[in-house]
Amino acid sequence: MRLIACLVFFTLGLGPAAWAQQQTVQHYVFATDSIQELEIVLPDSVDIRFWPGNTLLVEQHIRLDHESKYLFAHFIEKTDRYRIEGVREGALLRVEPVVMVREPLKDRDGFTIHEAVRYVIYLPHEFEPFAANRWRKKARPN
Repeated sequence: MRLIACLVFFTLGLGPAAWAQQQTVQHYVFATDSIQELEIVLPDSVDIRFWPGNTLLVEQHIRLDHESKYLFAHFIEKTDRYRIEGVREGALLRVEPVVMVREPLKDRDGFTIHEAVRYVIYLPHEFEPFAANRWRKKARPN
């Protein structure tokens, strides 16, 4: 009876804690002082919001389902799997991931690990859309 009680406790108590949904939010900030155009090249879900700030703020929400916190920390801290960067080309700032195509993650048994990545991007109010995934600074009245 004691063995059954221990198994039930582990299955319902400690088991899910060890292999639960792991998630984090990463923040990236890019200066837009000398930028005239922005291009956002991200492969996942992107939500664009305007704000009164003078920088481009990117919130990256990452979630791995049913994985250990150690594996999750490895991919966040030790690899470039989720890292994004700002690439300057003159007055253009392109925000893009270091790894554009992420290979599916597999656990030790070969099963695919479900991962979800989404972005919330806060653009300064002074930018307006002019093409797909592109924004430029509004012309200032004289």
